[in-house]
Amino acid sequence: MIKLYRYEIKHYLTDKVFIILTVIAGVYSWFTLTSDTILGVANTAPFSPWSFGGYLASVLPFCLACLLALIATMHSADAKLTEEITAATPTDGRRRVLLRLGAVYTGFILLLILVVAMALVFYYRVFGVMNIGSLFAPLAFVVIPGLLVVTGAAMNMGRLNSGGIYALMALLMLYGLVSGGSGLPGALDLFGGGFFSSFPKIIDGVDPAFSVPADMLISRLVLTLLGLIGMGAAVRAFGKAKRG
Repeated sequence: MIKLYRYEIKHYLTDKVFIILTVIAGVYSWFTLTSDTILGVANTAPFSPWSFGGYLASVLPFCLACLLALIATMHSADAKLTEEITAATPTDGRRRVLLRLGAVYTGFILLLILVVAMALVFYYRVFGVMNIGSLFAPLAFVVIPGLLVVTGAAMNMGRLNSGGIYALMALLMLYGLVSGGSGLPGALDLFGGGFFSSFPKIIDGVDPAFSVPADMLISRLVLTLLGLIGMGAAVRAFGKAKRG
């Protein structure tokens, strides 16, 4: 299993599309920090959890486009040849797809670490601040629901037609460019940008502490659950197909 995992990691992280999109995500992240985040979000400090969450909401579509590039690789012709080899091992289809998904998520996590590290370096260099502990809550709020929903959708698209993954990739990048992190209203706000740009304005006080109202928290949990259901359905279908 470890050897297969290492092989998948090497295969995915050397994919040309992933490398190009990673460079684009890095450049866009720095541009967002220096042009938007530096001004602060919703009248909060640039280094507040609100501004950090707004920054993540802006760059997450590009990070997820990189994730989709890796998922598309799972359904490529090379991956099918690899599957014929690994199918001869005692590992069943579900475990193999979970192993591949683990390798995909490793690539995404490395990219996410880069994006967060860029923000921390920016905060320290410009403001002399590096309050890491306060950033975990907005990080989880933004990343987890979007990551799981997009993963579930892409895995099910890939089973039917891998072209759908590239269409979704284009839509994510277009959404990121057009919205600029402003997001959509309410439960439709997959990345949380609208929440970060509006909710602090209705809280009393200057630069309020990060908090999430119950209705918004429920909507994020529902999105997370939908993503998990989609992923589970794809993994089960993949396992059945390989057994067949």
